[in-house]
Formats: sequence, structure tokens, C-alpha cells
Amino acid sequence: MVWSALGILLSFALVTAVHCIFSIQMPSSLETVNGSCILIPCGFTIPQSLKESLKLPVSGIWRNGSRWFTGSTDIYNSSRKLNEIQGELLGDLLQKNCTSVLYNMGSKYSGTYYFRIETGFKYTFETPVQINVVDILPQPILSHARVSVKESTEVELTCTAPVPCPQQPPNLTWTPELGSITETLQTDETGSYTLSSVLRFVSSRSHHGESIKCLLQTQQHHSVSDHPCAITVLYAPKTQIEVNVSDPLYEGSNVTIFCSADANPEVTQIRWFREWRGNVSEINRTDLTFTMTKDRVGFYYCEAENIYGKQNSSKVSLNITEHSSEDGYDTLREGNSSTVKWLLGCCGAVLMLIILLTITLCFKRSRTRSMQGSNVNKSQIYVNFDKNFSNLQRESRDSECGVYSNVSNSQSKPASEAIYENSSI
Repeated sequence: MVWSALGILLSFALVTAVHCIFSIQMPSSLETVNGSCILIPCGFTIPQSLKESLKLPVSGIWRNGSRWFTGSTDIYNSSRKLNEIQGELLGDLLQKNCTSVLYNMGSKYSGTYYFRIETGFKYTFETPVQINVVDILPQPILSHARVSVKESTEVELTCTAPVPCPQQPPNLTWTPELGSITETLQTDETGSYTLSSVLRFVSSRSHHGESIKCLLQTQQHHSVSDHPCAITVLYAPKTQIEVNVSDPLYEGSNVTIFCSADANPEVTQIRWFREWRGNVSEINRTDLTFTMTKDRVGFYYCEAENIYGKQNSSKVSLNITEHSSEDGYDTLREGNSSTVKWLLGCCGAVLMLIILLTITLCFKRSRTRSMQGSNVNKSQIYVNFDKNFSNLQRESRDSECGVYSNVSNSQSKPASEAIYENSSI
């Protein structure tokens, strides 16, 4: 009985002590980036005796530096319109919720913060929160540093980053964006927020070797995940065949056939096959280089294999083209055609030369005739002038010696000739 009574008294004393204590619940430290805001999750308890004193009007104050007035600065007071920094009291103080947000946090506002309540009583809580303002965003965290999957398998990657202020949340982006993205804002039991982004895609061989990064961005800052996620995709071979041969293919020609395969891991075996008239035979060679003969006619293909499967290439057909007399006739016809074209070209050139020579000769003859006509006119003028001048001289002499001339002429010549001469003069 004594021990039972003592236990009851001790329990009552503990309950009374708890109800007489001020306490506050908030993170011990928070971090935000320069120029951004910060959310302070906050809740408190007061002694039971002051329950009735928690009433309107009520104010919440965030004090920096010290719990006391000396050496401290009231950064934000919910009852004032003008404060050193902008803030907002999100919680209901009457419900003992002091959750607050402080905006435009600069580096100088890093420090120790205390919460103070002023209502029917005034009290500054003893437990502070350490707020750090940094210049660089925290690096987002990837769920996987390396992923190795088989082709056509769905891959899911998660990137997370702390959110110091959900009122101004950052963005999470993926590089490269290989599929669908789902983004959520989550909160934990302490009231802190985390941004989560999930990338989902179906793996293919084109994704092999990709390095996937997660990027955290705000209006003023950005940060990239420290370690990108390396993607390894495992897949069966994709086989291709290539033939190096003359066209047309004659008997005796050299033939080389290549087989290549894209595979991860590497191909462990390559096999060659020949198909002809419904029969398929394997060729025990790693590469195919041979001289074409009639017994090698057929369809050829290769098969590549690794631990994830095997695949046949497409088929290539090898068939001999027979030499025929038409080939010689075609060659002769082509040669004759070339000769005819050459002769026609020569004849055309000679014809053009003849035409040019003819035009030149005609032009020269025309010019010579024109010049000769001009010279004849000039000669006639000169002759006429000479004749007239001779007649004038003759008349002058006749006038001076007319008697003598007439007598002389009449004596020496017959009458008929004298008459002719006189008429000429």
C-alpha cells in the first residue's frame, strides 16, 4: 500500500512538472540559399496554468542572436507591418503552432533564432534553431549510381533534394529525358519538405552507356547531382551481313562476305550458313573469302550469339553471270557507235570550216569590186580632163598657126582625111 501510494504521488508530480514547463519543437538547424526563403516548422507547449492566457491579441516574434533583449534583434514580428525582413506566420498560435516563413534571406541573416510569444503572457523559448544561408544549392541525390538491366526492362530512377521553402520550390530536371517524369513535394514528421522526381523509361540498346544526371534549379541558382547514374543495357546480338563482290559476278571472281553484330556482352560465336534448293549447310569458317565457282551458288547468312540470345542476319544471294556473245556484240556496237560519233564530229567541223572560208572569200571579192569601181571613175575624170586640156592647147596652136596648118594638111593628105581630122578637132 505504501509503495502504491508513493507511485501515485510520483506520477502526479511528474504530470504537474510537465504541465508547468515551456517547450518548443522545431529542427535544430536549417539551411537555405542566398536570396531565397526558409520555412521554420514550429510547435510549442505552455504550462497548463497559462492555458487561459493564450488568447487574442497574440504575436509571434523571431529573435536573432540572443534569447534576451541585449545582443539580439527582432527580425520578424507578426503584429508589425514593417520588419527587417519579410515574413509570414503560417501556424495558428492559439493552437500552439508557430510555423513561420522568412523571405529574402541573405548571408548576413545566418545565425541562431529564438521564438518569442506575446499574448496574455510573454515568453522567449529556450531552444533555438540554427539557420545557415549559403551561396550554393545542395546537390540533389540520385537513388542509383549505376543501373545494369536487360533490354526492354522498365527502369525507375529517383532524384531528391531538400526544399528550404515550399513557397518558392526549386525545379528538378533530368538530362537526358529518357521517359516520363513524376514530381512530388513531400513532408516528414518534423515538417521539413523534400522534392522528389521519378524518371521511368523502358531500356533499349540505344540507352547503353548513357550517363543520367539530375539538376536542381531555382531562379538564381542551380546544382547538379554529384554522381551521375551510368546505364548499362544487356542485349542479344543484332546481326548484319555485307558482301564485297564484283557486279556482275562471274565464275572465278573473288568474293568476301562480312558478318557484324551489335551485342552486349560481346558475341561469343559466329556461324555461317549456305542455303541452296531447300538445303541448308553450315560452313565451318569464321570468315568467308573464296573464288566463285558454280558449286558455291546460293543464299548466304550468318548467326551471332551471346548469353542473352542469338540472331540470324538477312540473306545475300550469290549467282554466277554467264559470259555470252551478246556481250561481245554489245562491245562492238558500243565501239561502232563511238566511231560514228567521231566521224560525224569531224565532218561537222570540216563543213563549218568550208562555210567560214566561203563567207570570207565572198566578202573579199565584194570589197575588191567596190574598190575597182571607185578607181575607174577616177581614171575617167582624169582622162576627160587630159583630153579637154589637150583640145584647148590644140585650139590655141591652131589659132596662131591656122593658115600654116591648114595649108600643110591639105597638101600632105587626101581631102577625105583632112575633112576627118578637122571634124575631130
